[in-house]
Amino acid sequence: MLDPTRIALAALACGCAGAAPPAPPPAPALAVTLRFDAGGLAIADITTHAAVSPFTAPGAPLLHYQLVAASATLASGTIADPRIAHFEAFDGATPAWMLSSVGFGSAQIALPPRAGTLIVTDGAGELGRVAFDPSMSIAQPLLSMPDVLDTVKLVDHGPAAGHLNLVIMAEGYTQTQIGEFDAAVANFIGELQQLDGFAQHWDQINIWRIDVRSQVAGSGSGGVPTSTAFDTAYDTGGIHRLLAIETQGARDAAQQLRAGVQADAAIVLVNSTDYGGSGDGGDVLSVIYAGDAGDGRGIASIAAHELGHSIWKLADEYEDAALCTGAPPPAAANVSLSPAASALPWASLLTPGVPLPTAVDDPTVVGAYEGAAYCATGRFRPQHDCRMRDLAHGYCAVCRDQIDQYFLRLDPQGGGGSGGDSAPVPVTGLSPDGGSVVAHPTTLSWAAQPGIASYWIVLGHWDDSGTWVQDATWNSAGASSVRIDDAASTSYEFAIDACGATSCADWSSYASFVTGP
Repeated sequence: MLDPTRIALAALACGCAGAAPPAPPPAPALAVTLRFDAGGLAIADITTHAAVSPFTAPGAPLLHYQLVAASATLASGTIADPRIAHFEAFDGATPAWMLSSVGFGSAQIALPPRAGTLIVTDGAGELGRVAFDPSMSIAQPLLSMPDVLDTVKLVDHGPAAGHLNLVIMAEGYTQTQIGEFDAAVANFIGELQQLDGFAQHWDQINIWRIDVRSQVAGSGSGGVPTSTAFDTAYDTGGIHRLLAIETQGARDAAQQLRAGVQADAAIVLVNSTDYGGSGDGGDVLSVIYAGDAGDGRGIASIAAHELGHSIWKLADEYEDAALCTGAPPPAAANVSLSPAASALPWASLLTPGVPLPTAVDDPTVVGAYEGAAYCATGRFRPQHDCRMRDLAHGYCAVCRDQIDQYFLRLDPQGGGGSGGDSAPVPVTGLSPDGGSVVAHPTTLSWAAQPGIASYWIVLGHWDDSGTWVQDATWNSAGASSVRIDDAASTSYEFAIDACGATSCADWSSYASFVTGP
């Protein structure tokens, strides 16, 4: 693995002159990273950033923590046991969750800036306790840079802000094989650019490549790593195709490289044609083999599924009896516990007149198909097929809508499905037209056009400071109207973007209107 050195991060305090306000706001909570390994419990990092809301796989055991001082409990809560790895592996084109005890891990919790003793327990008793001082200096591992040969921004559409930023790192490539890694990354980018959900937003995606050399080629086996940069191995938990990072130090190294280029998600690409990989669901780190098993199991398709979890917060739509429990699934835009239209997060995208629940085998229909979030019954998904159910298919219309909204939020006045190279397509017949005074709620409508698959609509207003405030977004999914039910202001502007099958124009039509009493 990469040889870690250590640097110290000192906490700084600032004193300000003058009288304090009579009722100062409470100090922000601290994000505290805990590390569990053979040495017990330790605090690895303290920052003022908001704590991460971790993804918890079904069936994951929980740990309880509490911060105490003078017999008083200052804070308490639960976290998923980080010593149990939650891997999503793939059997053919169908993913499946695996739980495997690896004996180490880290987790982040939020604690108040008050000194005390932090105690962590599981169902069997106390796992450890450690003194917590919010002003303490923390030594943090830093990878050895000589093994990082090069860092290159291959897809550059601008600064990190306003873009989805990905990084691909070499694992199991010796120095003489780095050229093979570079070629594999180029192939990956070419495949990703053609996938739905990415092709339409390519001008809002940045991709970095980091050449990291290993001492030996390939990956470990039997769950035991060899002398590779990121300590990967097959057979994690006794499952051959489960290819994962096996040590906490290697995970830390990968995460620090990711943070160094401000990437939202990282892919560790392993020098092997033996099918395998894993993803941590809500985490931002995926491990993928550098081959292509066919049947939709190429590295781009696997990465697209994992990004569905980590970036777009989409739920799995496949079934797995071992993980179908009585607990409700995590809230997601593509899963519902009821087929009733009023309960569906995607109600606005339903195919008109579709029966609910839905059984018709039609890839164009948006309804409520039973079988999702690991359960064959009692949970519903929007369409018959989707990449979140089977890698051999593209995203369903609802997942695509989530992706579109994500990119629109990144750049409200420049994103929203823009392919970047398309000329504006005028949208005609806008009603209400500019300057109209209309009742509220109201319906916006426009003339349908041949060759247009959907329309993006952004509704917003300018606040008193002259700042654009986005109030709502819609994807018409082929319709030529949208109903406005919520009002945050009495004066609105809206933009409509005409979208073809694979890309959109660049915000082709604008209008404004004022709502009446």
